[in-house]
Amino acid sequence: LTGLTSGKPSQATSTAIVASNPVVLGYSAFWNPELVLSVLDVGTSAGVSYSLQFNLFNPATAQSSPDVSLTGFVETSLNFPTAATKSAIKAASFTKIGSTILGVANGSFPLLIVLPFPIKQATQTSDILGGPNTINFTIKSSISLLASDSSKLTITGLIGTQTQTNTALQLIYSVGDTSNVFGSTGNW
Repeated sequence: LTGLTSGKPSQATSTAIVASNPVVLGYSAFWNPELVLSVLDVGTSAGVSYSLQFNLFNPATAQSSPDVSLTGFVETSLNFPTAATKSAIKAASFTKIGSTILGVANGSFPLLIVLPFPIKQATQTSDILGGPNTINFTIKSSISLLASDSSKLTITGLIGTQTQTNTALQLIYSVGDTSNVFGSTGNW
């Protein structure tokens, strides 16, 4: 299994796999950074589908889904009783099944990584010493943040103000914005 070169395994050199038939595909595989699977003693049967899954950590940068393919070899001693022979299996790309995940079209494509906030802008209304100031933030998310998933955003770095700690700081939305997506108060 090749092409997953940007992901990092959940374990350093081997990663657990969940297979529809672990007797055939095994319970773990070697990561280098391709996934190397060994077919066990039972072998596979022609015409039977086998499914597996494993956990990776996504890369820290946005990227397109890489081309993921399957290659390998068949080792057999058929017709050669004194020595096994290896026959290569030509690399073939996997078909990517696209579905929307977190609002991202084709988000189900392997290792398609999006920048969660392509727009992040901050402005203020005053730069006068000790005066009142309104800080404005504009964000645009490329993923859906769901309240049901307890999604939370934190804005950091606003240091040096004279504003006291306030667990109910009033949030002001732009004129015409009735979404109230962040509620009416924030924790300062």
